[in-house]
Amino acid sequence: MRLLSLDYSPVWNPATMTSFSGDESVFDFDVVVWNPASSIYRYATAYAQYRNLPSLDENTSVSLSSDISRRRQEFLDFVDSGRALVVFVVPPQQCYIDTGERTWA
Repeated sequence: MRLLSLDYSPVWNPATMTSFSGDESVFDFDVVVWNPASSIYRYATAYAQYRNLPSLDENTSVSLSSDISRRRQEFLDFVDSGRALVVFVVPPQQCYIDTGERTWA
């Protein structure tokens, strides 16, 4: 059994660890373990705060949106193929995302 750990310290020694934004495909594995809170933290570290929440810059916001779209489809196809996806359910993770929209008064 091959185990992929996304943003989670592996619980099984031969597990492969990568990040949510990584290029590693889930389809090379039998089980995927994912910790969404750690994923958001990886995007939000070292960035500004706005109203006491992490505020992602324009580049990181685009990367996060792209990674979510890619992984969402990958996870759906992975589970549909009969494989196991373990997700650590945590309270919603909030942050401010740069939409690219600018207004000047």
